[in-house]
Amino acid sequence: MAEYAHFVPDMIGRAPEVGLESTVHQILKGGAALYSAEGHPCGCAVLEGGGADRSSDSEGGCIAMEFSQAVEAALLKLFEGAKKNEPLAQSPRILAKYTLGVMRGLSKLSREGTSRVDLIKIAELAAGSCFLAKD
Repeated sequence: MAEYAHFVPDMIGRAPEVGLESTVHQILKGGAALYSAEGHPCGCAVLEGGGADRSSDSEGGCIAMEFSQAVEAALLKLFEGAKKNEPLAQSPRILAKYTLGVMRGLSKLSREGTSRVDLIKIAELAAGSCFLAKD
């Protein structure tokens, strides 16, 4: 996780500099790029359950749940902080869950053979849906 998943907290930490919309785009596009990188296993085994049952009955499941909960909590904090200044399409809680769900979906699509180009286009589409239309 330290080797591959650090991009999410790194990008969240840069949100004040680059803005919320850019941060969400970078997180989702970064995931799409990582999940489809040459020489890297397709997808994210941890987001998809660590290769184990997602219950607390297995060590892999516990690790995967802890990681997912930490990512979701960081995303929630990001969206809650931005809510004051950004027009959001949904509540911060729903957007955090949505973003994590999109990351899982991109991972699964990568494992199924979806091209890098298509994954990035899907990430861009999903990131744009977090924000209300701007005039």
